[in-house]
Amino acid sequence: MPGRDGEEIVKTDEAALKESINFDRAAGFYDATRKLPDNTGEAITQALLREIRAAGADRVLEVGIGTGRIARPLMREGVRMVGVDISREMMGQLREQLTTGHTTPDLILGDSTALPLAAGSFQAAMVVHVLHLVSSVEQTLGEIRRVLAPEGVLLHQTRMPTAETERVWDDSHDEWGRLLGERGFVRRPRHDQVMIREKIAESGASLRLVDVTRSTETSTVDEELKRLRARSPSWTWLVPGELLDNALPEYETWLRAAAPNGWTDDVTIQLEVWHWD
Repeated sequence: MPGRDGEEIVKTDEAALKESINFDRAAGFYDATRKLPDNTGEAITQALLREIRAAGADRVLEVGIGTGRIARPLMREGVRMVGVDISREMMGQLREQLTTGHTTPDLILGDSTALPLAAGSFQAAMVVHVLHLVSSVEQTLGEIRRVLAPEGVLLHQTRMPTAETERVWDDSHDEWGRLLGERGFVRRPRHDQVMIREKIAESGASLRLVDVTRSTETSTVDEELKRLRARSPSWTWLVPGELLDNALPEYETWLRAAAPNGWTDDVTIQLEVWHWD
């Protein structure tokens, strides 16, 4: 497909758009770039503990356990974790951070769309910021439903921004789609938190929503551009480096006009408690 200068820059990798995103390349910097404020992390841990205990779960499955950012605090509280992830490197980082104060997790290299686990073997499963990264949300939900016991629950932690911040990111997504499309690259389909919630509901699950805490987050245009140049956002990994670099100056012009003073967001941290009848 030709770019705007008439030369072919890149062809869309159709297979890559359908694969789950592997975080091997992020293992060394993931925790540093996705760190939760201490009070927010503790509030999430306590909310999860309440639901795990209410479900009577003697062990908990986390799909996409990664470095254990969410699971490790639970293991300090005595929760027995079973973690599945496609990234060996991320789980290696988890192991390196375990102490004698943690329960020992069972870590399994595997894909969310084909969990190597027995049917009905868990009272509780967790998914945190993973469903937008998998190759098939529907297959992943089907697998989670399969391995849950009849009265089991799916705990899905989400973060809901204010409407204004959501508008900026929606517009940003559209702008990147335009810039990359003009250069012959089609972005991976987007699944935001609202879309994911709708897909879980469409699978036949019922929802109980828990507001956990609020977190104020600020960012500047320069900070966002730094993240993009460092390829911190996972969506950038599928875009050839020279193509992203080629589009960045135009994106910077757009972003400085759209949010010249950056943004401050009062995020609501929520816990979705799902149950299939």
